[in-house]
Amino acid sequence: MRKMIVLGLDPGVKTGYALLRETERGRLPEILQHGTVSTEAGDELAPRLKLILDTIDPLVRQADVAVIEVPANITYARSSHAFGKALNLASMNLNNRITGAIMGQLSLHGVKVVERVSTWNHQNKAGKGAQVLALYRDLGRTSEHARDAILLALTYTK
Repeated sequence: MRKMIVLGLDPGVKTGYALLRETERGRLPEILQHGTVSTEAGDELAPRLKLILDTIDPLVRQADVAVIEVPANITYARSSHAFGKALNLASMNLNNRITGAIMGQLSLHGVKVVERVSTWNHQNKAGKGAQVLALYRDLGRTSEHARDAILLALTYTK
């Protein structure tokens, strides 16, 4: 029986990705691939999106489901809270565009999408997430964005 393949995605100027395959119950999922697509702050949007989408396309084609981090900051931007007023709306807009492009690509390939609000991911990576990642001793110098993508994928695996 084929084991489910889960793609974790942490979209942004530095987009983290991780492709995991489920294993037998009680064992950690196998990390097939992980990394980060980095774009430069001054680059135009179209080349950034092309680089991100071209990099993750082979992973999307293998995935049964994708777990993607979606920005929680849109809620803050609409509030009167001081934090909301201080947001860098240009950055928020860019991350939303990147997220939208990735979700469009997932949809085109018929990949089931599970959304996780970014505050969830950040609350968990310091607690149980850090403990789980410690079990993967071979991660070495993995970027924060790739580690976040691994955690996102792990939320869906059994």
